[in-house]
Amino acid sequence: MYRMYLRAGRLREKEQEFVVSISHELRTPITVIRSASSNLAQGVVHGDEKVGKYGTIIQEQAERLSRMVEGILTCAGLSSGNKVTESEIEVKAFFHELVKSIEPAAKKAGAEISVDVNNVPEKIITCAMTLRLVTVNLLLNAIRDVLPEEEDLLHYWSLIRLFITCKNSSILVIQVEDCASGITEKETEEIFEPFVRGGRAVAGQKAGSGQ
Repeated sequence: MYRMYLRAGRLREKEQEFVVSISHELRTPITVIRSASSNLAQGVVHGDEKVGKYGTIIQEQAERLSRMVEGILTCAGLSSGNKVTESEIEVKAFFHELVKSIEPAAKKAGAEISVDVNNVPEKIITCAMTLRLVTVNLLLNAIRDVLPEEEDLLHYWSLIRLFITCKNSSILVIQVEDCASGITEKETEEIFEPFVRGGRAVAGQKAGSGQ
């Protein structure tokens, strides 16, 4: 009972940290969208090229905001024991389309994502939203940590590899390989705990909520 009490206390602390972190993260894209849309509405921006640039900024931040909300709702639903909605997906097409959707973020960070889908069924039945959320989180983590410290972005290009395979004909295995510094051996013990973030990410004030 005492161990359960301590665990519950730690979870409450992590939830509080999560609320603070996610509030900050949600505020950032909202502020950017509000500023960019205000400039467009007031006619501050002129010319097709600049209008298109501002439109791209709004689109990127809206997609970022959508991913955050989707992640929060999915996390809350799974924690509450709610059943997920499953559907049939085409494996190769699903992952190639997923990677294509975050390619702009990768290129902006000086990275390229390669996709290797081998020995998998043509179609599987799963919760597409959860599968997408998990994979995108892994890839965005790799993108955020793509540059070693003091590395010159102009002379650096990183390759992030996404491997999709099937184990025992029934388990889909997702692996992301990157050049980031990774986490400490101690932190691997808490890697699946909710709202936990690595020490380097916290110290470097990098975006993330550990969900």
